[in-house]
Amino acid sequence: MKIKLVTWFRKYFSVVCINILVIVILLEFTLRLIPAKYTEYPARINYNSDKELGYFPEPLQDESYVLSCIENSHIRTNEIGMRITPSFSNSPIKIALLGDSFLHGLTVSDSLHMATKLSLHSKTEVMNGGVCGYGTYQELLLWRKYMKPQKPKITILFFFMDNDIRDNQCTLERGEGEFYSPCCIVDSNKVKEVNDFEIRKNESKSFKGWFKKNSFTYRAIKNLLKSDKRKFTGEEFFTQTSFAYNVYRPGNHKVWDDGWKITEWSLAALKKECDEVGSKLLIVKVPGPIQWTYNWKKEIAKQIQDDYLPLDFNIDYPDSRFQSIINQTGIDMLDLNPIFIQYRDQFKLQEPLFGWCCDAHWNPLGHELAANSVNNHLLKLGWISGQIIENTKSPKEILGEKMFEDIYTCQQIKF
Repeated sequence: MKIKLVTWFRKYFSVVCINILVIVILLEFTLRLIPAKYTEYPARINYNSDKELGYFPEPLQDESYVLSCIENSHIRTNEIGMRITPSFSNSPIKIALLGDSFLHGLTVSDSLHMATKLSLHSKTEVMNGGVCGYGTYQELLLWRKYMKPQKPKITILFFFMDNDIRDNQCTLERGEGEFYSPCCIVDSNKVKEVNDFEIRKNESKSFKGWFKKNSFTYRAIKNLLKSDKRKFTGEEFFTQTSFAYNVYRPGNHKVWDDGWKITEWSLAALKKECDEVGSKLLIVKVPGPIQWTYNWKKEIAKQIQDDYLPLDFNIDYPDSRFQSIINQTGIDMLDLNPIFIQYRDQFKLQEPLFGWCCDAHWNPLGHELAANSVNNHLLKLGWISGQIIENTKSPKEILGEKMFEDIYTCQQIKF
């Protein structure tokens, strides 16, 4: 009797396991056929921990970035870990680029990236030091480690107002769950560098990392659980000190003032070190949805799903304060936003304007305008030679009929 019971149990257990396996396989297959927004896993590129920088993209990788409206199948990095750019190794001029996710540009292919276009326009070697999540201080550290030894003739830092100041200050950065980066605090009115960051694990060669990338079932469950989290009201967003749009509130909290001081200190340090090696420094102000939109109040309301704004919210405050820093440090600056707005109005551009329906970073049109504008500004400064490239082509001429239609009707673009 006991033997029969054990035999029956084993048989029953085997049938159950087989049925579960069949169900999982069918579910996995089905999920691969439904829209990507339910199974998206965007961060497929790999990062290595770095004792000086916190983390940096893994070298010699060819990975992808997938969202509901974007499938970028090939994000390639060089032997250092930077995005691939055209080779002009014999060029007498080398340009070093620093920036965050706008410059990292995971939503566009290598050929459509502004770093590639700038390199081709100027016939120069361009080092793309854009890394998602970096702030000005971390970009300074990157310049010291990888750019300074190359002695670039030109250094360009792409500055995004909405999060770069926050990313420089430890309390604000840690408040957003960013524990893998070096940052700074202000102690006795002096900037103090803090390097107690956590080590970011590289899961690229582990089973867990492989499972996250390849299991649509895992991603669907994770996205469903994420969507069930409680949504904040507009007021609750702003009561979180580290919330990005608190940068528009003058005198809101001491740590934000510290963030501004750290930003000024970092830019002054970068200017000084660039001067020491004969590298001309340019700051490029990066426009995002709040800057390029037709109505910034509606854009913020759409993002936080609430039309609440604090009484002390001042849309012009960050620009004014940043301009004071530029004046004090004596750094040249190019503000891309007026150029983007002029182009928007000239061609009556519709949403998502220079971004994507599912992502706020530049689409290929944004990269094109940025590359052309930076090239033209460098020419006017006399830092490079070449030809002025006017932003006179229409969006359809730049993107092509199909890409234009797909971007502005929110279809998925595949690179």
